[in-house]
Amino acid sequence: MKKILMLLMLMVLLTGCSANVNLTVTSSNIEEEIIINAYSDSDTNKAQVYTSFRKYMPVFANVPLSDTEPDTKKDGVEYYTRREQDLGSGYRFNYKYKYKFEDYKNSRSVKYGFASRTIQRNPGDKNIMISTDSAGLKYFEQYPNLETVTINIRSSYKMLENNADYVNGNVYTWVLRKGTKKSIYLLLDDPNANQTSTGDSEKDENEKKPVIDMREEKEESKFIKFVNDHPILVAFIGILAFFIILLIVSKLTKTKY
Repeated sequence: MKKILMLLMLMVLLTGCSANVNLTVTSSNIEEEIIINAYSDSDTNKAQVYTSFRKYMPVFANVPLSDTEPDTKKDGVEYYTRREQDLGSGYRFNYKYKYKFEDYKNSRSVKYGFASRTIQRNPGDKNIMISTDSAGLKYFEQYPNLETVTINIRSSYKMLENNADYVNGNVYTWVLRKGTKKSIYLLLDDPNANQTSTGDSEKDENEKKPVIDMREEKEESKFIKFVNDHPILVAFIGILAFFIILLIVSKLTKTKY
């Protein structure tokens, strides 16, 4: 059976498909976990259920699925880590990947799931915003057997604003259903908004500055003070040194000739 592709790797020909999408958000990473329960029915047996889900699913939207083999890795392509669990009459598939925060807006699940979305850090306002348009999930229109997608966003950061359906501690939940037009909106405090890049840069700058040896500076100051305090003695020593040098040069000249 040819592998059928869809948002969040759901097998849309199965009856009653649903998925949970769990996101853990920090200012540096967004970890995405997609859990899919897929069951066999009169048209699709258990073996077909298993083979209908890609073993290697690219995580970014800029990798055309038509250019990838479902059970073969390609060099230079990032893939979800896949695990599966036998449920008796079907399988639970788990796809997981940790994105850099700035890369998640280009993820396959987000970019193909919503007509518009905002996933960004706002250093000036010191917050993190995750939002989508209110048109709902695009794939409900394309795949009639997709019924429900539950999105859980977890963060230890302070919540500023949200429009979640349910809140349980630091987990915010949206239930997206076919025919329901709903947006996702989340505004978090960003505790790292004012963080500069690391001490390595500061260290490099310091290394570029000239280093002054304070001991040499002190010795130089002592010499100048001695000259100022004993000018006659310094002059006498200078004249004496001059005559000694003349005497040495004279002897060397006589010796040579």
